[in-house]
Amino acid sequence: MWPEQAPIVKKSVKSQSRFSAASLEAINNQFNGQNTLWDIAVQKKQCLALTTRTLYHFFKQGLIEVRAVPDLPSPLEQLRLVYCGTNRTRIPIACIDSTLTTGNFLEQILMPKGYKIDKITDPMEGIGLMAKKPPQLIFMDLVIPNVNSYALCNFLRTAPAYKETPIIIYSGEDSWINRVRAQVAGATDFLRKPASANKILEIVEKYLKSKKQQSKSQPNLIQSKSLALAR
Repeated sequence: MWPEQAPIVKKSVKSQSRFSAASLEAINNQFNGQNTLWDIAVQKKQCLALTTRTLYHFFKQGLIEVRAVPDLPSPLEQLRLVYCGTNRTRIPIACIDSTLTTGNFLEQILMPKGYKIDKITDPMEGIGLMAKKPPQLIFMDLVIPNVNSYALCNFLRTAPAYKETPIIIYSGEDSWINRVRAQVAGATDFLRKPASANKILEIVEKYLKSKKQQSKSQPNLIQSKSLALAR
């Protein structure tokens, strides 16, 4: 059973006479195929693990089955949608990596902290898109198919738009040689993959803390100017 799946009472159970009408109604209301495991855990104010163990008892007895609910966004997606609707001054961060895994990991950690992650799996196409709205910080892996990461880092560093942008090499290819080459290519820092959430936050705050404070104060500045004009 997965958190995004919804339990539903089997049809064969509904026709069994060993359950009273009241019991069947209560079971059907709770396991209606619309409430996911996440939803049930929230309703019962339980942790997901405890809810899953409880439902597994019914599942093992053959009373319920689970089905996917593709129309409902995952909790992470719900968080992203809510955050997008309430925050318009997020600081953009680019993640250049051959897969979306790293970008998704960074998004889980940094999005609730006021950052927006632009995931770039194809540098040749992504660099052009990135130029339309330059990021304030760049995470870059060393292993990118068909691309020399050191050359790409050097290219970004020499481009006027990214001359002062922190470039963090985030890679599992950690050695003193790679660290030296990254530094020569213009990288600002080197972080070994995988890194803990605390390490990710620490390095981002190290280079973007001042920009984040400016971003938070900007709405207050706009509001102050609006009040001044209204007087």
